[in-house]
Amino acid sequence: MALIDQALPKFEEFFREVYDLAGRLKFNNRLRQHLIAVSLLGSVIEIAFGILTLLKEEVANATGAWVLQRSLFEAFVDLKNIVGDSGYDKFMHANFLDNQRKAMNVAQNRGAANPYLNSLIGDSTIDHHKQWVESELQRLKDSGVRPLKVMERFDRAGELDLYDGPYALLSSHAHNNLGAIEQRHLDISSRGASVHYFREISDEDTTMLIDTTVGVLANSVAAVKSLLDGAPPTGLDGVTTKLGELRALWRTATS
Repeated sequence: MALIDQALPKFEEFFREVYDLAGRLKFNNRLRQHLIAVSLLGSVIEIAFGILTLLKEEVANATGAWVLQRSLFEAFVDLKNIVGDSGYDKFMHANFLDNQRKAMNVAQNRGAANPYLNSLIGDSTIDHHKQWVESELQRLKDSGVRPLKVMERFDRAGELDLYDGPYALLSSHAHNNLGAIEQRHLDISSRGASVHYFREISDEDTTMLIDTTVGVLANSVAAVKSLLDGAPPTGLDGVTTKLGELRALWRTATS
């Protein structure tokens, strides 16, 4: 039996354990830190479920799973940041406003020729909103808060190694790097090149995709539990057990 066929049932059991635990979390709905942390955990869970779903398809879709995993990492580092710093939401707000500013600048500079943006041209409310966004970003900057680049978000979370390693690899998949295209679709031999769609997932890729996803899930729910219940987190025995059962497959596959 292929490794992915052995791993998927245990991956699903592990996912259900985390999902059920998340549904039992008790948090203060008046605290922004709690609301954002629990919401980000929801994003981690939903993205991980997307990866599980793609791998469970009759013809597994590793291409989609790699791309989703990149978003999984980004949600994870924001979760770690808000758990570690109740003021991190200000940086998230700055990024949100900066994205709005960029969109409005594009609309004003190139929107007339863009069918998706030309309805914004001449809209006075856009000008007023842009002025407010600029003033709000300046206020945040004066208080030491500015939009963060992706690498800075990883660095603040203490996950720079993750950024330089797995995240960089995943970015090559998301950006359709030639190496990623070759890995997904091409076989080259003395007879020439052949192109494949939905090719079988290797044992190595199975291990990387699933192990990384369950690792992020486990660390995410543990981080949120530590925020809500105090460190070290408790009530994670079921998650730890099912994680161990899944990871035992990797040892068996390489023995």
